[in-house]
Amino acid sequence: MQDDFRLNEWLVQPQLNSISANGKTLRLEPKVMEVLICLVGRAGEVISKDSIIECVWADRFVTDEVLTTSVFELRKALGDEARNPRFIQTIPKKGYRLIAPVSFEISTSGDDDEKSSPLMRLKRWWKPLAAGMVFSLLIAVVVLKTGFVTLKEKQRAPHQVNTEAYGEYLKGRNLWNDRTEEGLNRAIAHFKRAIELDASFALAYASLADFHHLLVSHNYLRPEEGYPKAKEAAMKALELDDRLAEAHAALAISLLVYDWNWADAENHFKLSVAFDADCAQAHNLYGQYLWAAGRLDEALTEANLARQLDPSSISAHMTAGDIFFRLHRYDEAMEVYESAVRINPSYFWGHKALGHVYRKKAMMKEAEASYRKAMELSGMPSFAEVSRGLANMAKTGDARFLLNKMSFMLKQKYVRPTHIAWLYLDLGDRDRVFEWLERAYIERDSILLFIRMEESWEPLRGDQRFIDLMNRVGPGPLKPS
Repeated sequence: MQDDFRLNEWLVQPQLNSISANGKTLRLEPKVMEVLICLVGRAGEVISKDSIIECVWADRFVTDEVLTTSVFELRKALGDEARNPRFIQTIPKKGYRLIAPVSFEISTSGDDDEKSSPLMRLKRWWKPLAAGMVFSLLIAVVVLKTGFVTLKEKQRAPHQVNTEAYGEYLKGRNLWNDRTEEGLNRAIAHFKRAIELDASFALAYASLADFHHLLVSHNYLRPEEGYPKAKEAAMKALELDDRLAEAHAALAISLLVYDWNWADAENHFKLSVAFDADCAQAHNLYGQYLWAAGRLDEALTEANLARQLDPSSISAHMTAGDIFFRLHRYDEAMEVYESAVRINPSYFWGHKALGHVYRKKAMMKEAEASYRKAMELSGMPSFAEVSRGLANMAKTGDARFLLNKMSFMLKQKYVRPTHIAWLYLDLGDRDRVFEWLERAYIERDSILLFIRMEESWEPLRGDQRFIDLMNRVGPGPLKPS
């Protein structure tokens, strides 16, 4: 539907993805606008969540969280409240209902009258919507009769997947925003079970790679343990389906963080978004690549696109927030980090990131509260406490003793060498800083990919040892500042 219409005081312009009232214009994310159009198409009726998801995300798997987040953003834009709704009413255990009156501007240009009438417009919306619902019903019948579900992506022959295997895959993907070690390992167990049931299930292998990367990035697994498993799974996914966007993205991130092969990684990222322009994970990971490469404007474009495609993804929000932060766009970083925390209030990295941006905005009370919340959720001490502890431990000069103590203090199975290097930088011991940065290089600590862009490492930029290290890491030579 492309025609403008009014919803109470708001003028809605689908072609522009915008709503306007009282001289104020707001832009909606494309999928949020599509949710609104879907509700308008059956105004006054209760529409199930499944029906809305089928209407808006017909060709992709998404969880209920995606729809819930989209409705939240829509209500926020309209100035609506879930408890006292004027626009969208939640019907518990059933779905949503548009309760606001809808009106249309009727054209007076002769032959166009009938085509532009509200009735004719609703007919045009209803036809594709009804067709989608009938298609879903047919799919359900096929699954019940054959025990298989057909996965059909753009420009690719359909692949039949055992329904039990697909169920295991969905259980694993539903744990995407659970960033605990237990949750990530549970997801991996589901993907392995899916592969046992269907050894040719490429998506399950791609997800297996994604979740091994998460285990490493959250310090639950050492790089030399997690990255080879992730790369092996990604390569298997590509062997099974060389046009699978998720597989190219998974291999690309492996090539970046473990092999530090920037050129091949970017090639696979480009293939990923070419094969499926709507793959949020591909855009998000490509955004991280571009951020590490110092191409921040391009990185932000990819990260924002990932957020539009999957508003419920913590990864997409955190990537966009981090890039906004590096661009000193703190208001936007704050808004995006707050969205991440709303998705998962127990995600301590989100609260910690909020603390950083609050501090930059001189909101010290809020910063202190966010840091305290992050410490409560993670069980980890503050940076000041760790720094004081390191100052005492560093006197021993015993690296193994230091790592064991730091592991105990941080409650992490893997202590990144860059973390210790950063603490030594705070203590002013440059020789020890580079000792630990070299260790980070050997261990393939992925933080090294980003430190050339970080303000906290700025004091090292004129040191030839730092320049030499960055030239080895890539993506290109670092000139003295």
